[in-house]
Amino acid sequence: MEICDGGSGDLLGTVQKISETMKNNSIRKLCELLEKDLEVYSSFPGQCVGTQKWLTALQSRGFWAVAVFRYGYWLNHEAQWEKKGLCWNLLKLLFHFANYVIRSATKIMIGEMSVIGPGLFLSNRGEIVMGVQKMGNHCIVDTRVTIGMGEDQVPPEIGDNVCIESDTVVYGNIQIGNRVHIHAGTVLSKNVPDDRVVRGNPGRIQKNTS
Repeated sequence: MEICDGGSGDLLGTVQKISETMKNNSIRKLCELLEKDLEVYSSFPGQCVGTQKWLTALQSRGFWAVAVFRYGYWLNHEAQWEKKGLCWNLLKLLFHFANYVIRSATKIMIGEMSVIGPGLFLSNRGEIVMGVQKMGNHCIVDTRVTIGMGEDQVPPEIGDNVCIESDTVVYGNIQIGNRVHIHAGTVLSKNVPDDRVVRGNPGRIQKNTS
């Protein structure tokens, strides 16, 4: 009987694969990313305190959308499994099922090729399309936000500590710096330096004086 390794038929081989994965820290890295994401949800203003805050965070639809994305990215880019055989197919099937359920329930879609740093917060109200090329650490994305490619077919790169409010569109081959605040209703298709505020359609860039 073949178990997970797609050819050896050896349970020991599967155990060794898991051991190698742990040794290469890919699972540990995934868990650390999820822990940092969960911390953001548990500490967000308006949450409960103590143990209850973690339970509240785990009930967040935004967190589960992030969690499924993390799992899919790990599976496709960092997992040390040999990409064939029963185990690989089952893991992929689990991802596609979870991804379908989460997208249907939350209306949140995150590009599978996107590289996103830890501490991501997505609104529980959903209606978010995240087609970034790269996004840094500790970013906040509110409801009804679309981030994606323009005519050049290249998605945006977004820095650390960026807040994107609701009803916003960010698109094209642009770079958004660190600590940028994009206000509600903005349409943005140009580069933004660090420490700026953006508002309006088209987006007007101002220095952050706060």
